[in-house]
Amino acid sequence: MDNQPWAAKRPLFRGSLTFGLIFVLVGLLILYLFGQTSQLVCNRQADQTVKCSLTISVIGLILIHSAEVSGVQSARVGQDCSGTNCSYRVELLQANGLTPLTSYYSGGQTDKLVIADRINRALQDGSQQSFSVSTSLNLLVPLCAVLFAGVGVYGMFVPLRQRHHYH
Repeated sequence: MDNQPWAAKRPLFRGSLTFGLIFVLVGLLILYLFGQTSQLVCNRQADQTVKCSLTISVIGLILIHSAEVSGVQSARVGQDCSGTNCSYRVELLQANGLTPLTSYYSGGQTDKLVIADRINRALQDGSQQSFSVSTSLNLLVPLCAVLFAGVGVYGMFVPLRQRHHYH
């Protein structure tokens, strides 16, 4: 005879509100940290200086930061290396310093070189009155965020609805 008849009816996964909230928050954090896109819109002024507007948003939908960037002279790819691993970002050079196109460094040096080159070519071409560039979104980022959030929602609500079957 089995001394623990409840063992056969116990669910494999019970879930909890805390477990679910942690996964939902991790999903949102992934989206916020790695789902940022930047759009740079520049206009050539009458004195031939370039004034740009930089908008940073989450997946192009939720505005995080917007700023005017005046006196853009060129663009370069900055790098941050630790050991043998390097990550990169596009930086706008101005007379009074630099403004990064993104707040973070990431892989994909070639993509960033292409963006910096597009900005530099547009700056050198005096015939263009305005130009814009945007950073692309890695589609794995929203997928991972939705996966984490989905597991969290499942962990919070599905086991609660099914608990009455296991009393």
